[in-house]
Amino acid sequence: MDAFNKLPFPQKVAILVAALAAIAGLFYYSMITPIEEAIVQAQTKEKNLKTELEKLQKEAAALKPDELVKEKQALEDEKLSYVEMLPKSAEMVKFISGLSETATSAGLELVSVEKGKPSNRNFYMQIPIMMVVSGTYRELIGFMRAVAEKDRRVVNIRNLKIKAPELDVTPLMARYMNQRSESLPKGWSLRPMNETQVQMDKLRAMDELVVAGVELEASFDAFVFLYTGLELPADQKTQLETQATARLKKLTERRQVPL
Repeated sequence: MDAFNKLPFPQKVAILVAALAAIAGLFYYSMITPIEEAIVQAQTKEKNLKTELEKLQKEAAALKPDELVKEKQALEDEKLSYVEMLPKSAEMVKFISGLSETATSAGLELVSVEKGKPSNRNFYMQIPIMMVVSGTYRELIGFMRAVAEKDRRVVNIRNLKIKAPELDVTPLMARYMNQRSESLPKGWSLRPMNETQVQMDKLRAMDELVVAGVELEASFDAFVFLYTGLELPADQKTQLETQATARLKKLTERRQVPL
């Protein structure tokens, strides 16, 4: 302290100024700097929150309450329309009777109608109606189209098997040969037909006989669906999905034609 007192006044002032500057610097870095950093962080957070708020406000503005109500109502109406397409348990007898009447109206003769064992699905139940009918190809197609109409109850035809009688295609194949001969210029003769051409004529003749009204016997399962509103347990849903995937794979493999 004595050494400081002996110094000239200008030096004393310089030392005091330097000391005060050091103290001010220490105070700034220890107190002011953290506060400034906190302020910057708060400002950044406020900016991000404003941006998020503007985004939410735009999304809220895009969600028009009236349109949401209309959309919900449309979905409810669509659900009701699907439920209406699925007969209730009390309507099953009437529905099966209607299915039989549809077959008869198409010109088919009912050989047998039998109700199969119901099986539960997710929110609905399916019941197979095993039917055997006889009639022509056109009558069978007419029945299939009738049950597939948009406004009818949901019916899924599966396991279709058709039995046709032995067809005598000889007269038709002879007619095809005569038609070819008559179309040739005078003096020309037909070349012998190869095996492929003979088979094509045979298929053409069989198709013509079937379309003309050959009596067929068809057996199939008409699956009817009942709305239950009950969701299956997760393990049962997984099992059904696995079975459906396997059936789809099998069908795909059957439809593949080797080159």
